[in-house]
Parts: sequence; structure tokens; C-alpha cells
Amino acid sequence: SYRQKKADEFTIHSDGVGMAGATFNKHILGDVLRALQPRYLVQVKESISGNLKSPATLDLDPLLIYIDSISDNALPSWEDLEKLLKSQQIPVEKSFRDRLKMGSEHSALAKIRKFSPSDNTFATFYKDAASWCPYCQKVWIALEEKQISYKVVVVDMNCYAGSSKPSDFLKVQPSGSLPCVVFNDGTKEFAIGESNDILAAIDEMKPTPKGNYLIPKENSEEMDYMKFLCDDGRKSLERRLFSEWMLYLTGKRKPVEYKERYEAMLYEVDSVLAKSPGNFFMGKDISMADIKFIPFIERQAATLLYFKGFQLRNESKWPNIVKWLREMEKRPSYGATKSDVYTHSRALPPQIGGECTFSPDNEFITTKNSVDAYCLPTSVKPDFEDLSWREPDWETEGKLHRREAAERILHNRENILKFASRAAGKPGFPVAAATLADPMALGNDSARVAIDVFLRYTIHGLLQTGIRNKIGTSEDSLNEAAKALVKGGDGTALAIVDCLDYLRQRVGVPRDMSYPAAQQLRAELLHISTTIESESKALESSQVR
Repeated sequence: SYRQKKADEFTIHSDGVGMAGATFNKHILGDVLRALQPRYLVQVKESISGNLKSPATLDLDPLLIYIDSISDNALPSWEDLEKLLKSQQIPVEKSFRDRLKMGSEHSALAKIRKFSPSDNTFATFYKDAASWCPYCQKVWIALEEKQISYKVVVVDMNCYAGSSKPSDFLKVQPSGSLPCVVFNDGTKEFAIGESNDILAAIDEMKPTPKGNYLIPKENSEEMDYMKFLCDDGRKSLERRLFSEWMLYLTGKRKPVEYKERYEAMLYEVDSVLAKSPGNFFMGKDISMADIKFIPFIERQAATLLYFKGFQLRNESKWPNIVKWLREMEKRPSYGATKSDVYTHSRALPPQIGGECTFSPDNEFITTKNSVDAYCLPTSVKPDFEDLSWREPDWETEGKLHRREAAERILHNRENILKFASRAAGKPGFPVAAATLADPMALGNDSARVAIDVFLRYTIHGLLQTGIRNKIGTSEDSLNEAAKALVKGGDGTALAIVDCLDYLRQRVGVPRDMSYPAAQQLRAELLHISTTIESESKALESSQVR
């Protein structure tokens, strides 16, 4: 039983502290060790240096003069862009925000989830704000599989927050670790703060819609087998795979040996799946073993592809793992929680409090460059027609996901404009451990005017045919707007490019949108930035002559 003996007391266990963080007072040593890491010291130095400077001074007059001279066809207003989007959306897209409010949409944007209109919220799910924590993810998937209604309270992990956890959350979960679920059985509330205990409590509540439970009965052969798979501490198959992944991903001394050890574990996992009478670890139906495995194998596939050039989804070596991954990805409970290679490559290092090492044989370069070219300001420019960067087995439909990206920007544009302007403002202090997290940063109000213009070009581009080499009024207008921006000075143009790149490298999956939508948005933002940079170089070249 997980109920508390006293209504005003909670017996709470911590889980994944290294991944989800904890309060400074309770974990001083971890904070000190993290603060001594070279990368973090560089971030602190850059933050202090940035705070000594004034925000970028921009000359936007040439751009504003040009914008005043053009028609709405060349650059539609936000209102016209909303009308254009609605004219293209199918009914299920138009009702998305209503479904979020009603709790009928499984999404990282949802604050409440109901499986029938008459449901009263039964659980309060405290999860990480970015939807990147694997311990939160397995609880999230289990709630969906069991169709237990819940409301969501998001809390930043320490490595992203730059400050302590909210006091209201710490009253429920004094350790500050995530996830935590507060259950309400109709008579009293009780909290559980360790992910595996949460999973057990979820399974006790009721069967799945098919009538089965995710955890076998105690003292059964099936339960013994589940313990072997994922419920026997460090001896379990899942934890042994996790340990070898961590060694391979972060180890430096013996990279060849670490790779061989990890591959040996994959062969063992593959052989276990081969013996299953169904597509899942314990047969034809999903079980808690699958739910415990999937968050970590997802991260293994993504991070090893990026840092090592290692393809886990290799059907010639591990066909049963690939088959299992595809089966899991068919399940709505998991699909909406899944992230992508780029997001994991940035999110994981600060979560584990250490560095991920690149493969010494340079096998990673092709994949790394392909991913970074779409997501980061780099000298490597992608081929827009090259599809090798795409994630495997994602269902994509270009126009649908371009509209999804446009809707996410249109719905939250004021906050996005303010957010992107940070690149032309001042960095925050204290510094968050995660390189791309800067919650204390200050924006630049003058930059927002130009970001507004080029973000409208971005949305308009998303709502066009999707052909990269577009011709016509909108594309011509973008080129002229870029020329006008450059006339304000190289510093002005590059500051706005920095703002657009700042936004592009922080588009997170699944926090902000689905992976296919994120890639469409990243590509369109890259096109805008590249256009401005090209005009800046052209002007510089003409002046040299």
C-alpha cells in the first residue's frame, strides 16, 4: 500500500536525482562538483562577460522603411497568417487547442488529461517542464496505458532552472526529485515520489482497457521473469544495459572495449526479445517491462548515433530490438512522449552531470554534422533535398507538419518574440548547468521588431507549398527585407541572425511540437538566417570592390 499513515505526512522516496536534480540545500556536493566542471566554468565566465556589456544597439530604420512600403501579400500580418492557416487546416487540426483544454489530447502541451468527459482528475503528475526526463516519461506512458486521468504540474529540472524548485512542489516532494504523483482516492491524497513505486501504484488502480495488468501477480513465473528483465536492481537486464550505455557514452580510456561490451548487451537483449511469444518483452501485450525499457533505449539510440555514429536500429545485428521499437512507436501512449536525436544530444549531458565523449575514429562526424546543420549555427550547410538526416520510422506528411509548426508559433508568438530577443540582450546569472538553458537572460526590446518581421516570413514560408526554392512575391520580399536589414549595419544583421538561430537551436521535441514539425520549423528558420547572411556577405563583397 502506498497511502500515508498520517494525512499531513508523506513518505517519499527519491529516484533519478542525477537526472532530475534536487534542491541546493539537500545536495550541495552535487552542485559543487558540477560547478567545478570546465564547461560550466566557461559558461559562468561568458555570462559575467556578457553582463558587463550593454544589449546590442540596432539600426532598424532601413528595414522598417522597406516594410512600410510593401503590401500584405508580400508580408502578411499576424492576423492574416492566422486566417491563412485556418483556411488550410483540416477539422482535427482546428480542434487541437479545444482538445487540450478538455483533456482529450495526449500532448506535452496538455495540462490535464481525461479519458472520458465525466472523469474527475484522479492524479496530479509532477513532471519535468521540458518533457525530457526518462523517469517522468515512463510514468507518463503508464498513466496513458492504464487510462488514468491526471493533471500535469511542470517543474524545471535543476540543470535547466538556474534556481531552486518552487516551494509548493517542495512541500509535496521535499527531495525536489522528479517525477512525483499525488493520488486522490476520493477520501484522501497520498504522494509517491519514486518512479518504480509510482508505476506499481498506477497498475494497482485498475486494469488496462483490454482487462489486463502491466505487472504480473506476485510469486508467479511471470513475476520472476519481469524481475530478471527490469525489477532486480542493478542485476536486471535493463539496468545492465543502462550501465554499459553510460560507460560507452561517457568513458574515455578504452573506447573499443566499451563499444564491444555495449554491443554484447544489445545481443543479449535481442536474444531475450527473440524468445518472446509476441512483439513485446513478455508476450503479445505491452507490460511494465516495455515501459521501463523504452525511455532509456530511446536515449541510447539517439545519443550514440550523435556522439559515436553508432546505429542501434541495425536490423542485420539486432532485428528483434528494431522490431520492438517499431511496435512501441505505434502506441499513442509512447509516440507523443518521444524526442529526437538533436534534443537528446543537448538535453542528456547536463542531466547526467557529465560529458558525453565523441568516438575517436570519427564515425560520428557525418551524423553529427547532418543533425547540427539543421539545428545549430554552423559552417556546415545542409542539402535541403538530402533526407539522410531524418529520424527513422517517423510518420511524416510535409504540409500537415508545416501547419503544426506554424500553429505553435502563432499561438505563442509574443512569448517567442521575447524569448528569441535574448540573443541580442544580456545573459542571465546565476548560470544554469545546461548550455542552452538561460532562464534568467534579459531580452532586447528593439530586436523584437525585426524578429517579428522575419518570424512572419518564417510562418508564411511554412504555409507555402513547401518547395524549398520558392519563387514569387513572398520570397522576393524576403530577399529585399534582408537587404534592408543589412543596410542598418553588419552588427544589426548578425544580431538578428543570432536571435533566429537562438530560437532554432532551442526548438525542443516533444516539448514544443512533434519531431517532423520541429524539423520543418528548423529548416525554415535556417533558410531565413541563411538569406540574411548571404545578403550581408554580398554587401561586404561589393564594398571591397
